[in-house]
Order: sequence, then structure tokens, then C-alpha cells
Amino acid sequence: PLGAVLSQLPVDLPMGKLLVLATLFNLEDELMTIAAALSVQSPFLRVDPGSDPSKAREKFTSEEGDAFTLLNVYDEWIR
Repeated sequence: PLGAVLSQLPVDLPMGKLLVLATLFNLEDELMTIAAALSVQSPFLRVDPGSDPSKAREKFTSEEGDAFTLLNVYDEWIR
């Protein structure tokens, strides 16, 4: 059962469920990236002094939500 699998993972339950379901939909890479990004400080908190954080975030914003915005940031960083 799902609960038995989740109890073996070293993450909180919602994150564990996300990771388990990612395997069912063949989205492991994307959701592992999102899980990692959600477990650390927002990359938008460390911007240059005097710059506008909303402008830095603007080009990465996703209509699907903040998790996908973080995925866009990671994808851009990898390039």
C-alpha cells in the first residue's frame, strides 16, 4: 500500500506522495527537481541589492503555479 511506501521515504508525506506518483506518470526528473526546489530557500530572495525581485521572477512565471515557476528557474540555470 501507498502508506507503507511513504513511511520508508525520508521526506514529509505530501512530498513523498508527489515523488511516488511521479514514477507512475514518468515525470521523475521534473518532480525530483520541483521537490528539491521546494525544500530550499526561494531563489528569488537573493537578488542584487536595489533590483526588483518581481521583475527577476517575471520571465520564469508559470500559469500552472509556483512549483512550475521553480522548474523554469532550474531549467534556465541548467542551460
